[in-house]
Order: sequence, then C-alpha cells, then structure tokens
Amino acid sequence: MSGNSSSPDRNPWPRIATWLALLLPVFAWAPLTFPGYFVLHSGFLPAFNLNHLMTHLTDPAWAPLIGQAHDVWRSERALPYLLAAVPRLLGLPATGAVKLVFGLSLTAGAVGVYAWARRSLGAWAGLLAAFVYVLWPINLATVYVRGAFAEAVFLGLMPWVLWAAARAAGAGGAGRAALLALLMAATFWTQAGLAAWLSIICLIYLVLEARRAETAPWAGLAGWAGGWLVGLAGLAPVILRNGWGSAPRVAFAEHFVYPHQLLLAGWGFGPSIPGPDDTLTYQLGIVAFGLALFALVDPALGRVRTENARHQQRGPLILFSVAVLMCVFLSSTLAAPLWRIFSLPARTLTYPWQLLLLGGPWAAMLAGLGGSALAQVWARAAGQTDVARAEAALPLYAGLLALTLIGSYSYLAPQTTLVKPPDAPVAIFGEDEIALLSAGIRGGPGPGHRLVLHTEWQALRPIAEDYTIFFHAMGPDGTLWGQADSMPQGGAAPTSGWQPGQVVDDQLRLTLKPDTPAESGFTYPVGLYLWQTGARLPAGSDDKVVVQP
Repeated sequence: MSGNSSSPDRNPWPRIATWLALLLPVFAWAPLTFPGYFVLHSGFLPAFNLNHLMTHLTDPAWAPLIGQAHDVWRSERALPYLLAAVPRLLGLPATGAVKLVFGLSLTAGAVGVYAWARRSLGAWAGLLAAFVYVLWPINLATVYVRGAFAEAVFLGLMPWVLWAAARAAGAGGAGRAALLALLMAATFWTQAGLAAWLSIICLIYLVLEARRAETAPWAGLAGWAGGWLVGLAGLAPVILRNGWGSAPRVAFAEHFVYPHQLLLAGWGFGPSIPGPDDTLTYQLGIVAFGLALFALVDPALGRVRTENARHQQRGPLILFSVAVLMCVFLSSTLAAPLWRIFSLPARTLTYPWQLLLLGGPWAAMLAGLGGSALAQVWARAAGQTDVARAEAALPLYAGLLALTLIGSYSYLAPQTTLVKPPDAPVAIFGEDEIALLSAGIRGGPGPGHRLVLHTEWQALRPIAEDYTIFFHAMGPDGTLWGQADSMPQGGAAPTSGWQPGQVVDDQLRLTLKPDTPAESGFTYPVGLYLWQTGARLPAGSDDKVVVQP
C-alpha cells in the first residue's frame, strides 16, 4: 500500500510505535528462554539436521534429510539451517541455535507486518496488526506445538515479501524490484511449496496495488519473476542430486479443516489427524476475528467520517478479506470437491491447512483496520475534532494490545523437556516414525551374566502399531547366547500411545546362558518388530542397530 499522509490515526510519535514493534514480540518468544527444549512434533530433528549441516557447510546440494523424506516442494529447505549455523559456529548448542532462529523469526514477522501495515494504516494500527500476527494461534502452534522449523522462518519472511511488493508496486525502481526478488527467493529456499502459493497471492497483490497507486506494475512484476528464477536456481543443486521427491506419506484429502475448528477455544498438543476431533489448533484467534468483524461492519454502518474515507478504506478491506477467506476456504472441507478436480496444486503441500499460514498477514491487517476504525469512533466520542490525530485513541490501542496478549497468553505454555539430545540419532526406524536417541549396555559376556540395555526413544510421527523391542547377545560366530523382548516399559508405554516429540525411556534385562563364553567380539543387535507377524521395522538399510557396550 502506498504511503498516505492523511492516514486516520497518524502517530505523532512514530518512534514509540517502532520501538514497541521490536519489543512486544518478547511475549511470543519468552518461552524460548527455557533452559531445555520442547516436546514438539518435529522432535529433535531440527537440531540433528543442523549438526549434519555443520559438517557439510560447503555442499550446495545439502538438504535436511534426517527424519524426513526429500521433496522439493513439501519438505524443508536449507536456508533456516544456514541461519542457525551462524550461532552454532559461535558456540551455541544445536538446540540453542534452533531456538534463537525461532525467536528471530517471530520478531521478524512482527516487525515485517508493522513495516507493511503502517504504510496504509498508520503506526498504532500497524503496531496492533503486528502484535496480532505474532500472537496468532496458528503461528504460535507452528513454533510451540509442531516445531516446524522451516515454516516458522517462512512466517518471519512472508510479511517482508508483502512489504517489498507494496514498495515495488508503489514507486518501482530496480532496487525495489531486486529486493522483492531476493526476499521471494529466500522463501523458496525455506519452504518451496508455501513460497509457490505466496507468489500467487503476491502477484495478484502487485497488480492490484499498482492499479490503486496508478503506477505501472513492471518493476514489481520484474521482481516477482526474478524471485522465481533466483529461487529455483538456488534449488537446482538439490534437484539435480535428489530429484523432485517421493510420494507423500500423508493422505492430503483426510486433513481438511472443519469450519467449527476455526473458532474453537481449545488448545491441544496432538498431531493432525483425520476427522473433526483434531487436537491441533486451527483457530483464527478471537481478538483478530473480532477486530476483523468490526473492520467489515464499520463502513457498512457509515461510521467512517466521510464518503471519501469510506472509499479509501473499502479497497484494502476487500483485498484483505478476500485473501483471508480464500486461504480459509481452500483449507476447509468446503473446498474438498475442488481439490479432487484440481489435484496438481496439492503436490506442493503436505496438509491443506498449511494454507491458513498464508492468511496470517492479511488477517492481521484486517485486525489493524478494525482497530483504526475503533480509534476513529473513540476519538469522536472523546470530542476530538481532528480525528487524524492519534493521541485521543492511545488508551484504546493500549487496551487492544493488552486484549490481544490476554487472548493468546494461555497458548504460550509449551510442553518442555530437559532431555539433552545427542548430536545425531543412533538410528531412525520405519518411515521416519521412531528415533532411537541413545542406547547403552551395562555388563559383559560370561556364564549367566546379566546385561541391561537402557534406551531413549522419540516418536516422530503418530504410530499406528504396538511394536516390541528386541535385544540380542550374539557371539563372534553368530551364536545367540541370550535375548530379551518386551514392549516399552513392560507394556506400560505402548508405541501406539506415543505422541510425536515424546521421549520414552526403557530398560531391558537379559540373562546370558550358563555356558556363555567370556570372550570379546560379542555384538548386541537392538530393534523393533510386530509380535503378531515377527516383521521387523526397518532402520535405514537394515532392520536393527548394533549397540556397543
């Protein structure tokens, strides 16, 4: 949106709002200061992949493949890990570097919305939009429930892409086009599937904004095309090495959002599951929704002070509303028939509800627009003759900011863990289902000796089966001298009950045969199998991992 000196809530102290835009995100990232880590759906995979990158920093085709299958569009790309590599090189542990990037992404997203929104809404309404965005429940769930590292960084970049698009459409210029191209390319190097969808929204926005500003759109279109070209060029080494990717492991059509879930007040930590009883939150946020409703209702009631102001508000209002509604519609069960007809776009997403993430900046802008309209009503009620001044409405904005925080404060209590992850998992079993974090054996071979296997496991996905752990003691010639088989914790913690990110400790005790030789060269295979069939769960190219005492 082009700058407008007659903005209805122009802030006489813009520096105050700017500083608050930098400082208020502290409420969103404060949980990241916990000394341990979190129980996230991604488990410790971001830390594992970061550690792997540290040994491959000069490899242009590196991709985060530990615990996730390669897919150019659906899976994570390298940029978030390259960002985390900087604090890792400075001495932070992997989990600390990951948390730092999470926090910077939250702050970058808030400041980006503020920079974008203040161009059309003014500083204080822009600040409200920024705070709504950083505390939007879906965004918080991306960090504190799912632990979706690349998507969190994408959420930090997305508002800046829209800001750059507004600048390129408003005034043009090679520099602004280049900035748009670089920011768009960065989203492709973060999460290419979401970047492709964002580029469609950005293209429409560029054309409409250039038309509204009565400028030629060529600079913005050049930046947009450059973003695609540079983004795909950066992905070329990965594509040449690994191809475009494998078939999805998730049934896309089973994960549409039911309309009632968009306003549910509950907050869960479970994974996305088919059906209406999902415990993962998809709510739009009660404060954002309420302010957006006021933004929609206010012009219709004629509260905006002049017909010209009403006309100026109507254009952005329609654009913001359509953008949010389209993201919500395409994520919901209402769009399921449409996806069945046009199935190719689903190739870019794991879940349809990921499109809700793209609605965040637009919903925040609607909330800021609603706050601006409320500020006008407040100023008139206070007898303010010049409603373009914001002083009279500052108490209102303070109250709306506090209300936004209260509305999301209960969501800032993630599940935590003090488990210190290893540099890499011992093994990952199944189709990236279960990670063996550590395995240790006490005792040694000898007649009737007792061995104790201590393991730490972490679920990476919902697990449908109840697997049994096996622990064998094999002599140098392959003779089996003892074995122990048990479900985790003696059956008290079956794998089908494990939640993604949950760490489960287990111990297995094995007594060797009375004639077991006390010699070196013993091996100790460990793995998982289905007791009903005896079929073992693969661990990479093998069906077991050999643990050293």
